[in-house]
Amino acid sequence: MGRDHNFEVVHSVTLFAEYLREGRLKLDKSVFAEERCTYQDPCNVSRNGGCGKDAREIIQYL
Repeated sequence: MGRDHNFEVVHSVTLFAEYLREGRLKLDKSVFAEERCTYQDPCNVSRNGGCGKDAREIIQYL
C-alpha cells in the first residue's frame, strides 16, 4: 500500500525449516518412531510459494 516496512514476510514452513537447520527448534523423533505418515505438497505451498523443498526438509527431522 505504498509503505516500506522493515520486516520480511515468510511462510511458516520456511520459518520452521530455517529454525530446524539453525537448531533453534528441536523435534523429539521418539514421538513419531512407530508412526507412518504421508505428506502431500499443497499446490499453493510448493508451486506458488516455493516452499516444497522446505516442507520435505522438515519431514527429515521426524
